[in-house]
Amino acid sequence: MRLRSVLSIAAVTGMLVTTAACGSGDSGSGSKDRPDIAILNLANVPSLNDIVDGVIAGLAEQGYGKDKIKLDSQNANGDIGVAQSIAAKFAQAEPDVIVTVTTPALQAAINATRPARSIPIVFGGVSDPVAAGAVKSLEGATGTNVTGVYNVNPIPGILDVGRQMLPNLKKVGIIYNPGEDNSVADVKVMKKEAATRGIEVVEATADNSNNVQAAAQSIVGKVDTIILIQDTTVATAQAVVNKVARAGKVPVLAIDAQLVEEGAVAGLGRDNRDTGRQLAKKVVEILKGAKPGDVPLEPVQPAKLVVNEEAARLTGFTVPAEVLAKAKVV
Repeated sequence: MRLRSVLSIAAVTGMLVTTAACGSGDSGSGSKDRPDIAILNLANVPSLNDIVDGVIAGLAEQGYGKDKIKLDSQNANGDIGVAQSIAAKFAQAEPDVIVTVTTPALQAAINATRPARSIPIVFGGVSDPVAAGAVKSLEGATGTNVTGVYNVNPIPGILDVGRQMLPNLKKVGIIYNPGEDNSVADVKVMKKEAATRGIEVVEATADNSNNVQAAAQSIVGKVDTIILIQDTTVATAQAVVNKVARAGKVPVLAIDAQLVEEGAVAGLGRDNRDTGRQLAKKVVEILKGAKPGDVPLEPVQPAKLVVNEEAARLTGFTVPAEVLAKAKVV
């Protein structure tokens, strides 16, 4: 397990943001007149916040609204040390379920609930839970205190979209934090899939968000497009990537639909609120008596093509008509 990096989030002040539907610090009271649900989100970025919003909405849709639960939803603002502290607090409070968003948040919760591992954990925003050490297999139930929804990697699809948008595509750039397990896994997939298509991958690393601009500048003149993978560090500094890429007339693609709404030209992604609703269904199963180890893992809903025409215009890029015809335009 690698929890090495501490992300620097310049846009967010304060070490901890708490968004508690029933008031912060409400969980852990010990009273079971209402279920206690704790949510740990690693970073204050729209795509991850949408998962949390989807969880809360999904719970309400299944009869677990704000008046029926005790909810402590906390955001570590990209700081893994803070995420570990929150996880330890949750483990001490012993809620009925801990929901985690992102791989580092999941790893922190698993660590905090050892050795007993008696508190159910439901995860989302994770590309490779096996590589993260959370589960042994994606098939069937886990037999542990962990279950959840894993991301189906859209990298092969986004490379195909890139080739449709740029028929002469030869080089793609990626920026990532090597301390994020999700990112490392995505880079491996990117290299493998790109090689089968005759595409070269040009890498740039950034161990915190302050270094993202320099990373983007180091590759923008060397690639035909930049593809944003699922990296929390880069997501917090996406505006910088957009600015550098537009100045260099390099279209930005993404494997997250929310990143398209935030300024990428096109991407394959899912509605993260729907992912949150998938998590909520698993939470409710557990609240109704199911053991997390008996609740099978499942993939997120299939990704869809999304295009941001304004971002394309700002980049000086024209999206081909055949791509627009099958895309959702935002």
